[in-house]
Amino acid sequence: MVNIVAICAGIILLAVLAVFIYYLIYTNRINKKIRSGEISGKRLIDIPKIIMIAVIIVLILFCGILSNSLQTAYNNAGKTTRNNYATIDISDPQNYQYTSYFGDAELDDASFAKMYSIEENIGYTKEVTVDGNFTFTVFKRESAADSFHPDFLCYCEYTGEVSQDLTLYNSPSFSNENGSISSGIGCEVSDALLYIGNMDEQTVFTISISVLDEKAISEFNDAMNKAMTEDSNELPEEKDFAISSGKVSIDF
Repeated sequence: MVNIVAICAGIILLAVLAVFIYYLIYTNRINKKIRSGEISGKRLIDIPKIIMIAVIIVLILFCGILSNSLQTAYNNAGKTTRNNYATIDISDPQNYQYTSYFGDAELDDASFAKMYSIEENIGYTKEVTVDGNFTFTVFKRESAADSFHPDFLCYCEYTGEVSQDLTLYNSPSFSNENGSISSGIGCEVSDALLYIGNMDEQTVFTISISVLDEKAISEFNDAMNKAMTEDSNELPEEKDFAISSGKVSIDF
């Protein structure tokens, strides 16, 4: 926006400068004719007409710049994604903590999420899915997407074993016709997680969660190292080694 303003200001300045220079030339030419008594010769364009021509040229240039800016904004809008999410550990109702997030935001205070409820959220439809030891309670917006309400909420409750030698692997992903974007992180097993996020149209957000013990982690790492060494096209997944796993997909 700043560049466009600078370009427009430059065009106006050049137009004013051009008219001023023409005015000096016009005045000098007229004065010479008056002093010499000359009444013939090629006539210069009158000052009002030259100002009108300058204004028309400036307007044409403005229209070209505006059209190009709108086209650029339209193209960039098509490339901008809304895909983002944050994962919040809500096992302690008094202390919500971020465990991971995907997007441009720098997140710190997760206490705002206390405004949402696993029971009901106005403006959202509720769906419950049970997979293994995981219960997913999904809320999806009913109205059109906007910047002030998340597209989805997903409460994930874990009812399986919890101990210090267990690790939870959280692997959410966005997928559409252009491919898949995923992120993963390992952390302590939590009784309850909350996923909050947005997504593009015709996109699916999938939450895959696996709980592995120390033996399963070792076997998974060995399988991953082998696949990397052999340059395999298929990499192992945590769920194939997990003692418990669950998955849910969210779309509109």
